[in-house]
Amino acid sequence: MSVLAAVLNRVARILAVWRLWRGMLHRGRLQGQALSVVLVGAPADVRYVLRQVERRFGAAYTVVGVVLDGAVGPGDATQDWGEVHPALCYVGIEEIDAAVRDLGADAVVVAGPLPSNQHIRGLG
Repeated sequence: MSVLAAVLNRVARILAVWRLWRGMLHRGRLQGQALSVVLVGAPADVRYVLRQVERRFGAAYTVVGVVLDGAVGPGDATQDWGEVHPALCYVGIEEIDAAVRDLGADAVVVAGPLPSNQHIRGLG
């Protein structure tokens, strides 16, 4: 019975932290604060995630830049990536560090699979 009590206690703690986190996000949205993020991935994956973020989480996240990897078409690097907020574009997975530093991003969102995660791990 003590194992069950320990598991239930752990679940209760996780739910409490989750509620606290959601409350902080909600208060931040009400105060106009948003987490600035850089999206990383292939152009099609980045487009999809960008639409989802702006439709569902627009008030909580501001996409400040994108780092395109994989097959980048001629118009991909020059298009306006931000539908709601302008987002600068970097080409090549090795540009993640520069994008985060230049744009002062709070977080990196990986859109789809990446060929290597060494550049993500290097962010610290």
